[in-house]
Formats: sequence, C-alpha cells, structure tokens
Amino acid sequence: MSSAQSRQDATRGVLFTFVAFVIWGLFPLYWKPLHHIPALQILCHRIVWSALFVAGILTVRHNWAWLGEAVRQPQKLAIFGLSSLMLSLNWLIYIWAVNAGHVVEASLGYFINPLFNVLLGRLFLAEKLTPIQRSAVLLAAAGVAWITWTSGTVPLIALSLAATFGLYGLLRKKAPLASLEGLALETFLMAPLALAALLWFQWQGQGAFLHEAVGSDVLLVGAGWLRRCRCCCLPPARAAEAGHRGPDPVHRPHHSAGAGGVAVR
Repeated sequence: MSSAQSRQDATRGVLFTFVAFVIWGLFPLYWKPLHHIPALQILCHRIVWSALFVAGILTVRHNWAWLGEAVRQPQKLAIFGLSSLMLSLNWLIYIWAVNAGHVVEASLGYFINPLFNVLLGRLFLAEKLTPIQRSAVLLAAAGVAWITWTSGTVPLIALSLAATFGLYGLLRKKAPLASLEGLALETFLMAPLALAALLWFQWQGQGAFLHEAVGSDVLLVGAGWLRRCRCCCLPPARAAEAGHRGPDPVHRPHHSAGAGGVAVR
C-alpha cells in the first residue's frame, strides 16, 4: 500500500471515528425527551429495533454465513452472552442516569473507563506500559481522583459504567469477531429477552409504545437505528490504527457532558 493511500485511509478513519463519537456524545439529547419512560423499557426497545435493523443490513449484504459457525462454538456463545449482558447493563445505567439528571457523573464514568481498561489489560492480558504511558495513566488517575474528591461523594454511577464497559471490552477481546458481526450476535442473544419483557409490559398495561405521543414512538424505534448508525462508522475507523490513532474514547465524555449541560436545562 502506498504512503499516499495510507494517509488517505488514516484520514478517513479519523473522520469516521470523530463522527461516531459525536453521535455518541449527543445521546443525552436523544434520551431526555424519553425521560417519562422507564429506562428498562427504553433499553428493550433499543435492543429489539437494533436486532431488526442489523438483520436488514446483514440481509442486504448477504452476510449470514458467519452466524452458523458462531452458534456451533459454545464457548464463544457463552462469552458473547456475558458481553451482551455487560453492554446491556452499561446502557441501562447510562439511560437511567441521563434521564435522572446525572449526565455529568455518567460522563465521568467514561473518563474512568480507560483507567479501568488499563487495569484489566495488566491483570488479564499481561499488557505492559512504557514509562510515558504509566505517567499518562497516573496523571489521568489524579484528575479523576480530584474530580471525585471535589464532588464529595463516591461516584457509584461512574464506577458502574466504567466497570461494565471495561468488562465488556475484555470479554470481546477474548472472543474476537468482526465489528458488525459481533454487535449482531450480541443483539440477537439479548433480543428474545428484550422482546419478552416488552410483551410483558404491554400485557400489564405498562407499555409505552403506541400509548404515548407519536414522537416518543419514533424515538424508541430510532434508538436502535441510531446506535447501529454510529457503529457502522467504526469499521472504517479501524484504518486509523495503521498510522494515526485518531480521536481517543476520552472524547466521548467531553461530548456527553456538553450535551448533558444542554439537556438538563
């Protein structure tokens, strides 16, 4: 590959990464109009509509062959089952936190997350840090500790978000699968439970879908599409890894905190 092509791929990767994190950072503005709907229902809708959206993408791409191989590997299925549980818990906490007015603390969780990832990598993947990297981690840890100390309380929401997302990343490392396929498998594993929960809510007369304003229904359906739209930006972003690392995940809490400042007003 020529150097010009490498630079072009790197630039494209940075652009897609930036778009992905902007979408992610704007999520608080998306969830806030749904604050009257329980977070668990929002999460279930997100999973079910995501499953339908991903199934449509896989059908258009004629990309179902991998699924048969994946379901014949019990160990991989078990790991993906755990990773989908961690991701679902992460999003449940995040949605609840945003709609309960804890956007800043939720954003702090994603500041803590890279530190938690470093710890998991050191403990479970035997990864080593260079002196410069250790200094950067200590500096970031000091910043998080200062924010925590000035707040005067233990940031349980932030720690929960960091832990669940960090464990999710570790599990995905243990069972590698291409980005779209991995997200599809996770979604398909959780979709039956999410659909059963939504049917239960409807049967109990607690379901929000089709019983609220049309705008709420559109947002519930769009929640699944929005996530997949963001995730579709990530595969092209892998090109950035070849040369330029691009925006770091630490950008996400900046976007979320900024959007949260608008959302809570």
